[in-house]
Amino acid sequence: MNIAARVTAFHEQRRMFVILNDNIIVAPEKVDYSHQEWFTRLFGSVQADIVIDAWVRGFVLQPHIYCYIGKNYSWQKSYGATCQERIREIIRMFNLNRHGIVYGGMIPGPEGELWVPATAVDYCDRYLEKKYNPNEEQDDLNVSFAKKMRKLVDDQRIAARQQDQLRITVEKTKKQEEEEFLKVRKLQDILNTVEGMAKEGKESYCVADHAQWFPDLVPMLKNEGLRVTLRTWIENEDKADEKKMCRIDINW
Repeated sequence: MNIAARVTAFHEQRRMFVILNDNIIVAPEKVDYSHQEWFTRLFGSVQADIVIDAWVRGFVLQPHIYCYIGKNYSWQKSYGATCQERIREIIRMFNLNRHGIVYGGMIPGPEGELWVPATAVDYCDRYLEKKYNPNEEQDDLNVSFAKKMRKLVDDQRIAARQQDQLRITVEKTKKQEEEEFLKVRKLQDILNTVEGMAKEGKESYCVADHAQWFPDLVPMLKNEGLRVTLRTWIENEDKADEKKMCRIDINW
């Protein structure tokens, strides 16, 4: 579709209006021309320029309203206060749903396309319900946007915490596995040593390192057919370098 065809199609799908001397004038349906041409047909070319520069105009494109003024498609908060009742009438006239938004100003873009609005004034249903205050324009929309952004940030933080928890769990599990492997290997070394002592007729084995594992060693020794007694005590009890000592007595 060429540019001219796109422009015509866009004009036909929207419904133009102008708020002139506190009155609403609405263009016929499916007209294929611009506000400038419409005003020229209504008032002549000189008056058309005056209307363009001095009065709020715009269009309805379901479910939204787009309002602006001047050749630069601008918008100021004071326009909303001035045109409040007329915009309400337009909302009712076109039966715009509660999700529609009243936009103010447009950022010019490619011909035949819907340009990006400069600002969102308010939701249609809230525009109908509340007493208009130009100093509160966009508050509700900004609050809604802020809530969405906060939720996004919170979700990202939750995801980060979950990742941290997963990392900690994995590291903890890995450490436990390493400790368990060391424990098994150490106990096997002790077991082999005690068995060797038994064969040589020696009756005891004493060690401080890994003393916390000795209680687990006793059942292993008994499973090997040895009768053993485990004794524990604290060495250098009154000193900072105290050690828990373990002694395994092999009974014949």
